[in-house]
Amino acid sequence: MEVNRDEAERCLQIAKQRLAQGNFAAALKFAKKSVSMYPTTDSKSFLAKLEQSTETGAAGAAPRPNASAAAGKSSPSPSAAPNPQDQGGLRNRGSKGHSSSSSPKPYTKEQLDAVNKIRACRNDHYKVLSVERTASEADIKKAYKKVQ
Repeated sequence: MEVNRDEAERCLQIAKQRLAQGNFAAALKFAKKSVSMYPTTDSKSFLAKLEQSTETGAAGAAPRPNASAAAGKSSPSPSAAPNPQDQGGLRNRGSKGHSSSSSPKPYTKEQLDAVNKIRACRNDHYKVLSVERTASEADIKKAYKKVQ
């Protein structure tokens, strides 16, 4: 489990950042992930603190933002605004800063023709390489290198 130590520490830092931003559910999620990857005393104590504040928040003493989602309730409050930093998420990192109305992609007419030829051939790999189905392995390799 020593391999996961760096990643667990990174998850703990993310959990602390999310808590500072007021996103309690994300902080709890990353704290649990950190403990499951490599349990350290720091991560265990942070998770215990978060879980304790979940219990006190549920009792009404000190409610936290998104505490209902962390406690397992499926419907967040309708007045709570979504965090703009979480909208991208881990799966959409590359899409930040890119817009669909940006300038056209820099590709040449030859590249466009090659893509259209491949799309027209669909799954007929022999047709893409412009070789017959009875072609030898050496002919197929030559055709492939020529296409590149």
